[in-house]
Amino acid sequence: MGRVLAIGLDSGTAAVVERLAAEGTLPNFAAMRPRAARYHLHSGPHHRHGMLWPQFIAGVEGKIGGEWLRMTFDPATYEPYQESAHHEVGGLGPFWERAGVETVLFDVPRATCGRSGVQITSWGGHAPLYPRASNPRGLLDEIDRTFGPHPAFGNDYGAGWHDPSRLDTLTDALEIGARRRGRIARHLQERFPWELFVTVMSETHSLSEFAWHGIDDEHPLAPERGAHAAGLMRRMYRAVDDAIGEMVAAAPADASVLVFSLDAMKSSHGDIPSIVLLPELMHRVQFGSPLVHDPDQAAWRAAGCPPLVARGGRPWRPDLDERLVHRVEPGGLRARVHKIPGYDALRQSRMSTAAIARLRRVHNGALGLPIPREYRGGRDDAERMRESTARMLFVGHYQPYWRRMPAFVLPSFGDGYVRVNLAGRERDGIVVADDYEQVLDDVERLIRACRNPRTGRPVVYDIERAAGDPYEADRYADLIIRWTEPIDAFDHPDVGTVGPFPLHRTGTHADGGFLWMTGEGVTPGDRGDGSVLDLPPTILALLGRRPPQPLSGRALVTPSGAPQPV
Repeated sequence: MGRVLAIGLDSGTAAVVERLAAEGTLPNFAAMRPRAARYHLHSGPHHRHGMLWPQFIAGVEGKIGGEWLRMTFDPATYEPYQESAHHEVGGLGPFWERAGVETVLFDVPRATCGRSGVQITSWGGHAPLYPRASNPRGLLDEIDRTFGPHPAFGNDYGAGWHDPSRLDTLTDALEIGARRRGRIARHLQERFPWELFVTVMSETHSLSEFAWHGIDDEHPLAPERGAHAAGLMRRMYRAVDDAIGEMVAAAPADASVLVFSLDAMKSSHGDIPSIVLLPELMHRVQFGSPLVHDPDQAAWRAAGCPPLVARGGRPWRPDLDERLVHRVEPGGLRARVHKIPGYDALRQSRMSTAAIARLRRVHNGALGLPIPREYRGGRDDAERMRESTARMLFVGHYQPYWRRMPAFVLPSFGDGYVRVNLAGRERDGIVVADDYEQVLDDVERLIRACRNPRTGRPVVYDIERAAGDPYEADRYADLIIRWTEPIDAFDHPDVGTVGPFPLHRTGTHADGGFLWMTGEGVTPGDRGDGSVLDLPPTILALLGRRPPQPLSGRALVTPSGAPQPV
């Protein structure tokens, strides 16, 4: 059989690709489209919990907890953590490794440097959760010297929709990084033998989170800022298209080409409900006082509830910190290196001192935040890296009060997560097992009573209760809340109005990935729906390899490349 070149778009959106290809902005996508078998891929609920890449790597469906979720909570210390990526998730290594496929892996999110194959991690990935490393050792340093690092790595949270200048700088860096990635991938394709080559374009994820109001005309920021954001999105996607063109041009004649995304993007609730409004609401109910000052709400309503704009020239977070009733001083260097893998983890890291020292030699990124050089320590050390999300996210300001509350809000990067302070599970738990369901009922009623002052609609889309035994060791949250729309304030009939505060990210993850596939024997055209779990068996079918067990999903093609019957 031939080879497979698999190019992922991290949170790339099929509707955006189709539109920009049709208007001529993406010539390589436009050229590929009529030759490709095209599938719409469903992700199920896992796109909301950052679990899609671990699922892709392992080839099986994950669970919302443990190593799959990446977020953990220590009930003995009340400390929430974000864990490093692990080579084995759910007891399984990568599907290509289990199938014995000769692989080159370049910048795949949540991947590690495994036991075999050529691998580069965290050259430019978005929140990769693993140090910048390579197998063989020294390859990443060589890539940095020859081509340069990705100038947006670790810097893509240093911009925001509220500061056009910083957003422009980020977009410039993403364009450079995308085209640089294309050249590096071509170099790797030509230098190393491979059956399967996998790389992922992180740029679609990094910019969509802060410029989605340029895509969605209904977003509250679209009237004032949408046109500028739309231009940035177009520039970024064009650079991604150029990189894909370079990679495809370098592929051997016998290679099947897969361009895919595991999910899409849509307008975000703005992060504020999960990490500010809900914890603030629960704090006011419990203690009768605010932790954060509200602005002049009467003036805000009189002006028509416009979105608040954080101060320019800096990231979004300092604006919120300045609204605290008891102000905190900036964190010096720790604040400046926020969100850089291998740096914000150091205080809570379980890595060896020697391994940490190797991370301190850095490049500078586009927004001035450091980019670590290649990590030369062992994989076991790298997989023990963890960082406190309470220190990372604004919701951490409520952490000192958690022990005194029946339930509290945990850090998250999307949905709201609520955990009961359960006796026998939490060290200082105050809710007995018989009252567990009642506390969940009370929290649900509190949240469902809230309305969005701008629209009058409920703030909640739905609330899920975690299944299974609440005492299970890898449980993170007991309630998971999905929000309805961009929300910067809550109206509660008893508590009153909480907020407004400036929105953070304007784009978030949505169900709806895609696959465009070309190759010998692959029949072009729209092929309907599939699952993101179908990608690993499809790749193995194109390679003529027997799928290892266990493996979820089904191959979308036969070994000859023909579509599988539904």
